[in-house]
Amino acid sequence: MGGKDQRGKSASKDGKPVINSRKAKLEEERNYELVVRKRRETGTFLKSFLRFIFSQVGMVVVVILVAIGGANIFVNLELPREKENYAAKREEAERVDDSTDYLSFVIWWYMKDTDTYNYSRPEFEEVVESRLYDYVSLVVNATVNYNYDGQVEGWDYDWTVPNALLFTISIMTVVGYGHIAPATLDGMLFCIIYSILAIMVFVAMLANVSSGIVSGITYTYR
Repeated sequence: MGGKDQRGKSASKDGKPVINSRKAKLEEERNYELVVRKRRETGTFLKSFLRFIFSQVGMVVVVILVAIGGANIFVNLELPREKENYAAKREEAERVDDSTDYLSFVIWWYMKDTDTYNYSRPEFEEVVESRLYDYVSLVVNATVNYNYDGQVEGWDYDWTVPNALLFTISIMTVVGYGHIAPATLDGMLFCIIYSILAIMVFVAMLANVSSGIVSGITYTYR
C-alpha cells in the first residue's frame, strides 16, 4: 500500500510522489473558462460593432468618414503639385514685372538717346510695336500656362479640404460635377480605387436607409 514520504506528500508503492490530478484538472478548467470568456467578450464586442456599422446610423457615419478621409487623402496627394505651380507662377510673374520695367525704360531711351537711336516716326512706331507685341505674348503665356493674375503673390488653391470634400461627395453620389480633378498619377490611380469603394458604400447606405423608410411607411399605413 502507498504511504507518505518524509515530506508529507502522497506516494505510490514504489515511493514516487503522486500528482494531485484534481488540482491540475481544476486549474485546467479555470484556464479554459478564462480563454472562452475572453473569446466570448471579443466576439460580443465585434458583433456589437458590426451591428452598429450596418445599422442606418452606422452606415451614415461610415459614408461621412469615407468622404472626409478621401478628401484629406486627395489634398495630400495633389497639394504638393499645386505648391510647385504656385512657385512657377511667382517666377513667371516676376519676369512679367521685370519686362514691364524694361519696356518703359527702353521706350523712354529710344526717345531720349537720339544719337544712338535716330529713328524716324514710322521707325519708332515699328520698333515700339515690336516690343509691345513681345510683351503681350509674355503676359498671355504667363496667364494661360501659369495662372498669372497681375500679381506676384497670391494663389487660389484648388485642393483645399472643402473643395476636396465636394469632389469626394460628387464621386460617391455619381453626380460627376466639379471644377477640379486629380492631375498627378497617384491622384488618378487613387481616384479609380476610391470611386469603386465610395460608390459601393454609398449604395449600401441608400439601401439601408431606404429599407428603414419603407418599413416605417408600411408600419404607419398598417
